[in-house]
Amino acid sequence: MVGRALRVKGLRVVFVFFLLLAVLGGGGGCGARTASPAPSPGNSPSAPSGSAAPSAPSTPRPSDQGGGEAPQPVEGARAPQVTVATPDGESFSLQDVLGKKPVFLHFFYSRCPYCREEMGEIVSAYRTYRDQIAFVLVDAPDHDSPDRLREFLASVGYDGPYYLDLSRGARQVYRVGLFPTSVFIAADGTIVRRADGAMFSQEMAKAFQAIAQTASASGR
Repeated sequence: MVGRALRVKGLRVVFVFFLLLAVLGGGGGCGARTASPAPSPGNSPSAPSGSAAPSAPSTPRPSDQGGGEAPQPVEGARAPQVTVATPDGESFSLQDVLGKKPVFLHFFYSRCPYCREEMGEIVSAYRTYRDQIAFVLVDAPDHDSPDRLREFLASVGYDGPYYLDLSRGARQVYRVGLFPTSVFIAADGTIVRRADGAMFSQEMAKAFQAIAQTASASGR
């Protein structure tokens, strides 16, 4: 009886340990669940344990948005402006495409199993909509390496643009708590669909169709 009690106690300790790891993982977790609401302001995901603090502002300045408070990254709201880096170290501003054409904004990293699983759907959509939709795939470099990222994208056949969130500023603005996170933005800059966690293939296909139609409706 004593031995059994000790084994049960040991299992409980292991369970609590892994539970704490999951909680402390914060913004670095992969998620299979789709379309959970964006976290509310003030409850943004914490940075991964042991990594450096962001050097960029966590929210865009009102002047970047044309005045007033910065919009929230939720369905029905205007997509916030963020700036990320190209693999060559140049800056890319989301403002360059917002309001001009539909945008697919996707946060991922190559070691995330759910990111890898749904990348095939994204590659297929890119081949279909590359002339209608701006694809903004944003990698989390603190979870990745340049070589591993390039190898992963080559292995799935993605030859489109991708960017790096070097300071985690874009993830903070969009309140990314799970990887992957996908944000589907209409041609007028409005968020029409957001999925925190991986999406089912049919669900993703419908979201791409929905924002592609906004380009046709606006004449863009």
